[in-house]
Amino acid sequence: MPLLVLPSSLWRVGLAAGLPLGYTEQGLRDIIGTTMWGPLYLVALAGLTEGAALLTLGVAVLTLLWTPFLFWWTLPHADMTGTGRLLVGLVYLPLVAWAPLLAAVTASYQRRRGVS
Repeated sequence: MPLLVLPSSLWRVGLAAGLPLGYTEQGLRDIIGTTMWGPLYLVALAGLTEGAALLTLGVAVLTLLWTPFLFWWTLPHADMTGTGRLLVGLVYLPLVAWAPLLAAVTASYQRRRGVS
């Protein structure tokens, strides 16, 4: 996903840098204005777009990161007290539910909206 929005983000950054990238000189001046706010807006928009696209990767990373934690209880933890092992297991165990709950919410949305 981040690669899909990268071309338009780079285009905005190029405009902010003063490259016409398809605009006439007057068109570019109209887009970026005469203050720093126009270029700043374009760079911020590019950053927000990329950040939103990166969130889709974050979902996958969280799934890969926390699913193995399901096996916490089967691994030895010689450097922890019994209470510490229980505490860590209990506070991190809800993260294991991230992937299945996200899948359930996605499936529910698909059924409700009729999205195929």
